[in-house]
Amino acid sequence: MVAPVALPEPPDVVALAAGASHTCALLASGRVSCWGASGRLGDVSALRGRVSDRVRWSVPALVSGVTDAVAIDAEAGRTCVVTRTGAARCWSAPEHQRWGHDLGTVAGVSDAVEVALGEHHTCARLRSGAVSCWSDGGGAPARVARLPAVVELTAGPQHSCARDAGGQIYCWGDGSGGQLGGAASSTAALKLPVTDAVRVAAGGLLTCAARQSGKVTCWGERWIGDPHLSRPTRPEAPGEQYGVDGISALAVGGAIGCGHGASGALECWSWGGDGDHTRAFQPDFEPLLVRTVAIGAAHICAVRADDGHVVCWGDDSLGQSGDGGNHDGTRARLVPGLGDARAISAGRRSSCVVHADGGVSCWGWNTGGQLGAGSEPERAEPRRVPGVTGVRVLAAGAAATCAVLASGAARCWGDNQLGTLGDASEQQHTDVVAVSGVSDAVAIDVTLGHLGVAQNSGAVVAWGRHGDQRATGGELVRVAAPVQRLAVNSWGYGCALHGGRVSCWGTAVADHAAQRVWTVSDLGLDAVDLALWEAVACAVTRAGGVACWSDGNDSWAKVTPAPTPRADISGATAIAVGGAHACALRRGGTVTCWGDNTRGQLGSGSYDATSLSVPVLGVKDAIAIDAGEDHTCALLRAGTVMCWGNNTHAQLGDPRLGGPPPWSFRAPTVVVGLAGLR
Repeated sequence: MVAPVALPEPPDVVALAAGASHTCALLASGRVSCWGASGRLGDVSALRGRVSDRVRWSVPALVSGVTDAVAIDAEAGRTCVVTRTGAARCWSAPEHQRWGHDLGTVAGVSDAVEVALGEHHTCARLRSGAVSCWSDGGGAPARVARLPAVVELTAGPQHSCARDAGGQIYCWGDGSGGQLGGAASSTAALKLPVTDAVRVAAGGLLTCAARQSGKVTCWGERWIGDPHLSRPTRPEAPGEQYGVDGISALAVGGAIGCGHGASGALECWSWGGDGDHTRAFQPDFEPLLVRTVAIGAAHICAVRADDGHVVCWGDDSLGQSGDGGNHDGTRARLVPGLGDARAISAGRRSSCVVHADGGVSCWGWNTGGQLGAGSEPERAEPRRVPGVTGVRVLAAGAAATCAVLASGAARCWGDNQLGTLGDASEQQHTDVVAVSGVSDAVAIDVTLGHLGVAQNSGAVVAWGRHGDQRATGGELVRVAAPVQRLAVNSWGYGCALHGGRVSCWGTAVADHAAQRVWTVSDLGLDAVDLALWEAVACAVTRAGGVACWSDGNDSWAKVTPAPTPRADISGATAIAVGGAHACALRRGGTVTCWGDNTRGQLGSGSYDATSLSVPVLGVKDAIAIDAGEDHTCALLRAGTVMCWGNNTHAQLGDPRLGGPPPWSFRAPTVVVGLAGLR
């Protein structure tokens, strides 16, 4: 039986509000945390002098003086909240010279329950159902005339709308773009021909209402072609209903609206032209919710949490995205035909998945035959590996791929120049081969020229390169079974995690081949996790400590290394090691990193290397981490992914490629993907 795992407490964000260059989150405690362009964040004095301006504003900061907010809205550079007592309190950017960084309480508003901000006006819905509005130019709030008691309030840049309990929609303000359903303007509320609304949302020149039928009605200016690029034409009054899935939650911005119903499926629509002003579409980008992530040299692939589909992003020069063509890699793309993936592994420039039926499909670079089928040098779409079924564990290396079957047998395919495939030969194969003498495997790892297999008996066996020697299947070490983690590098060094202990063997550089290749060191750690790269290995102890070992010169000169505990890290639960950096996941979901930082792979907000660990900015609820050569990613509890470091091939899932050179991100960025594409 698997022991229960205590998960972190859920986040306490209850509402979000986004302005032109800033975003604020309302917390369950009544505090407000903001991030974005400088001057829109309330009190951020604690950050000044610690990090650069560019990073400073990406770090959420609590707004000083706000402790009892219950509602929030933002527009342009302004933000307003409603307090538990019904007051409206606002602040704005310094260039607006209205509230500056200091909060201001709106005089004359004492019983508000909701607030809505336009570009130059603000409205508050009161407990009585009345609405009071005021302009940014000053003046006391005034009640909106001819407006009955309402239950919902929304504002576009130049107009506002409300819904009463019966579903009737009212609008007022500027109507030059059709926002009022026909009138050019009105200071009093106008009744629109929508009487069965359950939600209303305004944005730009567009207003939409979700109706009891589950359909949506919109009105405002029509746009020809792409609503982001084209010119507006004549306004339209409320009319046709469209949409599906019982839309209830609703949001509108510019000339695009989006909504979702009880199923959670998101649908969006543009207010197009040429008779197509109700064109529905799935959004290009949604947050990428995944259950597992695999990192290659410069590409990343993930299995989506909801349906087992696979998405990839980053370097696609050799077909690593798997969607049938080479792309710039700046967008996560759906790999076709993989709707049942349950595990994934990435080699240096290739990827493979395990299907629900135990079969395997691979794509990408194939120069060593690591895709298991076909002789083409690369393949831009997945294909089944023939003769491989019942796979339980999968490991993709630089030029070979190996799997452990449910029976305990092991199979490999790919480059065999150094005997990597474990068939006791160096003969090249075009098909899958059985690993010699293995019938009870529990763990497997493969890298360039080196294969390691851990058996249920506790024996660890290796094939391939070991310094300037070659192993042909000799038993390296017998450890206390079972082996929970196995890791090897391309120079013949390997480690096994077993029962809280870490045992290692081999040497990693030809210069030290005279040493006893098969000497084993039991490091005596009470370990729960293990990670290994070419030059360094690290383990996490049960107490939450981290210990690492190498010879101090980025090579494995010592066959029996002495692990060095890191006094700067506590509460660790998992470890990831990259080319010249390492990161630890800590209890509570934070991440801390150390080592080389020339590409921002530490996520600290700078490019400064450090031997002491530094916290990764903005990562608070991670449940897993992994590292590439010079980039790092974290899987968050909600299913989203954040990455930082080298972005030369957009492997961070951000199309901006970082900047300025060296094309990297020194603070985490959220990966976005085609989560809604089918």
